[in-house]
Amino acid sequence: MNQEIDLKFKFFVVITFIISVWSYLISHDTLFNFFTLFIVIFILGLLSSAILTYFRIQKDGYEGVFDLGISFISKSIVCGAFFGSIMLLSNFYMPNHQEDKNTYEITGRYFYFKDKRAHNRGTRVPVFIIDYKGQVQSIEFSRFYTTNVEQYKFVEIKSKKGFWGWDIIVDKEAII
Repeated sequence: MNQEIDLKFKFFVVITFIISVWSYLISHDTLFNFFTLFIVIFILGLLSSAILTYFRIQKDGYEGVFDLGISFISKSIVCGAFFGSIMLLSNFYMPNHQEDKNTYEITGRYFYFKDKRAHNRGTRVPVFIIDYKGQVQSIEFSRFYTTNVEQYKFVEIKSKKGFWGWDIIVDKEAII
């Protein structure tokens, strides 16, 4: 019976990994406060892990402090990542239909190398830092904006409110 539980947990870990990668890919177009998301992930992970550990003790009995501790920590991480990813995905795919269009001043800029493969080794991706509604946000742009990056002074963002209230970038444009 314990092997069946381990198999279900391994399946849950794989599904959580896939959902986490998917939510990471869309997180570049979602403007959220990372600290708030981290607290939600932490609290939901601890609560769900406590519930799962309680039911495991009721079903299998007490196994030992070390085994329960490792089980509690691993379940906290996996459940927190699962619920955090579900929050990001539901925020992104269930937005409000009203678009807002605002212009923000660029306060900083930097580049990073996107691909490490040999044929794209020299590809630089510009990132503009803006003050978005009182929060410092990094907005990634395409490689199209790498030439004369110093000439851009403003960023125009079209955004929608997501399901959980975090803004989703619909369109972005650097303005001279």
